[in-house]
Amino acid sequence: MKYSGIIVSFIVVFLFNGCNSVQKNASQEDTFTFAFLTDIHVEYGKNADKGFQQAIDHVNSRAPEFVITGGDLVSDVLAESEEGAKALFDLYIEKEKGFEMPVYNTMGNHEEFGIYEKSGVSRDHELYGDKMFEARLGKRFYSFDHKGWRFYILDSVEETEDRR
Repeated sequence: MKYSGIIVSFIVVFLFNGCNSVQKNASQEDTFTFAFLTDIHVEYGKNADKGFQQAIDHVNSRAPEFVITGGDLVSDVLAESEEGAKALFDLYIEKEKGFEMPVYNTMGNHEEFGIYEKSGVSRDHELYGDKMFEARLGKRFYSFDHKGWRFYILDSVEETEDRR
């Protein structure tokens, strides 16, 4: 797990450098910018919602064409009750409306609802695991095209047998 941040950083750097080298001979109409935000961890308290609002305001001031999130959008719904998890998703969804451009969300491990037994959620709950993310924010696997580029959004989170 400790190498996942390095891998993501390498991919992001590679994409930016790859885009720049490919786009050198392209016209201005073919170039674009986007913002990548990850590990937002929005929650009630600790000023997390205010910090996220500052990030949204900054992104809007830069006016990229779209935003991709890298997962861990909410603080943690692994051990939350259904009501608590829905409240965190609601907070994220409300804040996300502040972006002035499209947002493409990626699921992270913190969006896995009720995985920890202390949540009191059974595995047969209709929103267990990744189902709450899908119900609230959409698909976990999808792609979109932008100016000749295809972007893939993937969920790489899997639950273990011991609910980890």
